[in-house]
Amino acid sequence: MFQATVIGGITVDIEGVPYSPLIKKDSNPGTVHISFGGVGKNIAENLINLGLSTHFISTVGNDFFGKSALDYLKQIGFETKNITIEAKGSTASYVSILNDKRDMELALNDMAIFDDWQCDLKAIDQVIGSSDIIVLDTNISISLINHILDRYKSKKFLVDPVSVTKAAKVKNRIGAFEMVKPNKLEAQMLAGIQIDSRQQLEKAGEILLNQGVKKVFITLGEEGVYYKDNKEQGIVKIPCCTVQSATGAGDAFTAGIVYGLSRWLSIKELAHYGCTAAYFALQSEKTVSDQLSSQEIEENVKEIFY
Repeated sequence: MFQATVIGGITVDIEGVPYSPLIKKDSNPGTVHISFGGVGKNIAENLINLGLSTHFISTVGNDFFGKSALDYLKQIGFETKNITIEAKGSTASYVSILNDKRDMELALNDMAIFDDWQCDLKAIDQVIGSSDIIVLDTNISISLINHILDRYKSKKFLVDPVSVTKAAKVKNRIGAFEMVKPNKLEAQMLAGIQIDSRQQLEKAGEILLNQGVKKVFITLGEEGVYYKDNKEQGIVKIPCCTVQSATGAGDAFTAGIVYGLSRWLSIKELAHYGCTAAYFALQSEKTVSDQLSSQEIEENVKEIFY
């Protein structure tokens, strides 16, 4: 059975959505929603919803939110033995403000708990060793990223850079992982060039491949996703839909790629599955859509792209 391991963050997510266009430097009437997120956790939850055998490795604080997060994970089917509880530090948190079109305007994150987190790699050797793909989100520390990449050189890695600032953590390790899924700004950081045109986009993909990556997926928001490997490249667009929240769409896309990898698909087909998973996320008010399943992604990818 295809098995995935996700190493990354779990957070308390606080999301605000205004009733009307945002007025800056003022208090805006709207709704506030609290849930559990984090790039790593969102990817892992999507993978479980898609029916894949999934391990999640992370850490939480010894506080109310940490205990609540563990309870939540158990309720939705996670095995939590690989999630450590740190005596010092607070559970990571993420606060986002969306606009009236439900796209993110601003976000703040407190990920300090991951700065000094060094998970016991010996304890997870068996989990890593039996995994077909390891997904890393760059919320974890540089030292832990390097330790994992060095210790498990023979394994396939998919890296989600998370943000421009955190993408810098893997800029000098690009050849150590097989796949990467940055957005355009993160791709500029990793490739070291400005991306203002299709030609520059292709150049960025070429630079990353030349440094050792086998598959590149650069997400472009409403314009879709650019994909490239040593055989083909192109852009796939997510179908128009009524967007409830853009938060979590990128994480769903990553999960769609991993699901596609379990079916040994071409890079174009992987992009199709990623976009289909993101399509579900965009239409959900939740960070992770409870409508996404293996049956739904199979039916919808055929309807949308074939």
